[in-house]
Amino acid sequence: MRAIIILSMALFSLTTQGEEKLALESQVSGPNIEVVEKLIAQNFVVGFSWVSLPLNSILLIKTSGESCAIKFINFSRGNNKSTSSIFRSGDESFDATMEVLELSSGKIRIIELTKRPFYGLGKIGFSPSNNRIYCGNSEYIWQYPTSVVILPKDTKSKFSPTYIENFDKVDFSSLPMHWYGYEEGRKIKVLPKDSITKR
Repeated sequence: MRAIIILSMALFSLTTQGEEKLALESQVSGPNIEVVEKLIAQNFVVGFSWVSLPLNSILLIKTSGESCAIKFINFSRGNNKSTSSIFRSGDESFDATMEVLELSSGKIRIIELTKRPFYGLGKIGFSPSNNRIYCGNSEYIWQYPTSVVILPKDTKSKFSPTYIENFDKVDFSSLPMHWYGYEEGRKIKVLPKDSITKR
């Protein structure tokens, strides 16, 4: 535990934001993108409502009536932010590809996730984004690069980071697991992949 805390403080010092400020901002929008990109190279990052995971590392989900295992296999950003106008937000574009295993069916789905600028005016505006993730009837939000977000009213869903990368090794009955649900006020946790094998 002491090693995790020390590592967390060292990594967050890469930014100009202090740890307390970062933790406070996480309650609204999550940490700075560049910080997360660096952290997830070897770590899971757990916030009050979300988990960011390393590429190819499996996150377990349990919810009402279903259990799933997911992993991201790539992500990219457009670096194309532009000046906003009355008809276009000018936001940067983001993409990711993930795989979802639903244990009830044993089938693996590949999902192409996208975040695109908002177009239009007022109530007739739209964004051609696909940032929704489903496990059974439960819905989650994807945020770049690899964050999976539990919605505020969801009291059933729990996430558990794992050290495994292959779906054929997923076993909810034997893997070491620590479950995280929606918990406002929970401070950010940085969990090195290697530390999870010992839990």
